[in-house]
Amino acid sequence: MRSKRLSRQLKKAFGDESIETSLPELLSQLTAQVQDSAAREKLTQFAEHFPEFLDSVQEAYDQGEEKLGLAQRSVEISNAELTEVNQNLFSLNKTFDAMVNSLGQGFFIFGSDGICLPVYTKACVTLLETEPPGKFAGDVLGVPSEKMDYFRRWTDLLFKEVVEFSEIAIAGPTTFKHSKGLEVAIEYKPVRDFDGKVELVVAIVTDRTNEVRAKREADEMHAFAVLGSNVIKDSERFRRFVEVSRNLLSETSALLETNSLQEHQLQIIKRNLHTLKGIVGSYGLNRVKEAAHDLESRISKEVDRRLIHGDLRRAVPELRNCFESLLQQHSEVIGDALKSKDPIREVPLPILN
Repeated sequence: MRSKRLSRQLKKAFGDESIETSLPELLSQLTAQVQDSAAREKLTQFAEHFPEFLDSVQEAYDQGEEKLGLAQRSVEISNAELTEVNQNLFSLNKTFDAMVNSLGQGFFIFGSDGICLPVYTKACVTLLETEPPGKFAGDVLGVPSEKMDYFRRWTDLLFKEVVEFSEIAIAGPTTFKHSKGLEVAIEYKPVRDFDGKVELVVAIVTDRTNEVRAKREADEMHAFAVLGSNVIKDSERFRRFVEVSRNLLSETSALLETNSLQEHQLQIIKRNLHTLKGIVGSYGLNRVKEAAHDLESRISKEVDRRLIHGDLRRAVPELRNCFESLLQQHSEVIGDALKSKDPIREVPLPILN
């Protein structure tokens, strides 16, 4: 019995799916009408071999259907396996994502063009206050516009690795200026290709606020001990130190009351800040020391005296307040050391040496 598929093909070709049974009679009638003996012989042979031909076609159909069935089952199995693999990968990705994002440490990846890849941790949003994907790494790290050219050159050196990667990395941005005062540290790790060349760079950002706060508190405790020790050893010397520091700050403030700042005035201010930085450090007033150092550095870097003038007018009063507040904060240690029966007078700096 012929398959339905073959029957359809016979009907399509001959107009009758039962052509196999009626063909011998038709050919016999046709043969009787053909005069050419060679043609009659070919028609007879066709009639004899036609069933064998159909058997071959049927066998080919059967084999094709069997292979198709096997292929379909293989596809079904492959789809099932693929679905299982995808489910496992999805589960693994979710687990990995949960683990990485629970660490509280942020990282993002950028290429040699400085553009950040889509891979990053959610902590970046908190620590860097932005989502890195598609952005330039310098913008993500908060690099000021005036330093962006340096950042681009630094990035180029990272990927060329003309010297050891770690030595180049420390020359890049190592902290992020957070709007809410978080202490964010940044470090960099290379991702290398099969040839060992730097292909990508991973920027790792860490919240060190608690660590920095703990260190600051420890430093303040140490400074408190240094201050107390110095006051106890020589309260009169400490009183003179306070007078000199106040005189330096007063003189600096007076110089800033003018409408413009002359070069010689600027040099006096720099000298006053440098002196203040040195003497407050010996008494453990580290916050004043750091603020004075910061001001001294800003003066050295800025070439426009008008900008320096405005900057100092804002910063010096803050410096004075910082100094006085620290004295007030440590009043229990200082005690009566600042009290003197003598009127307040200016004291030459060599006296403190």
